[in-house]
Amino acid sequence: MRLFLFATILLLSFSCAGPEASDAVLCNDVITRLCAAPRCASVDAQLPVGDDCITNLTAKAGCGGDDFAFTTPKRDRILECRIPLLRAGDARTTVPGCDNVDELFFSCPDVVAFLRGTK
Repeated sequence: MRLFLFATILLLSFSCAGPEASDAVLCNDVITRLCAAPRCASVDAQLPVGDDCITNLTAKAGCGGDDFAFTTPKRDRILECRIPLLRAGDARTTVPGCDNVDELFFSCPDVVAFLRGTK
């Protein structure tokens, strides 16, 4: 029975594996989560984006093209800083809590500079 349970868990864990998302997709995921309505006041304070948050942040970060690749900050840093935004849920449309957004802003000033376009 234990072997069956172990095999089932192992099989399920592999079924969730897939190709790694591109840097452009990862960048746009972070931006989509930050811009999700209702948008946290700290997003407007830290990243002045106006009415079209996603378009403005994508342009400032420069990650609109499929060939986008992280340089500074590196991909691993973006993944690390994205963690607070995922606490509310895995779906891109899930609005992160403002305390989680604030944690990203506090802990990741390099990512904030990247999103501002000032790297």
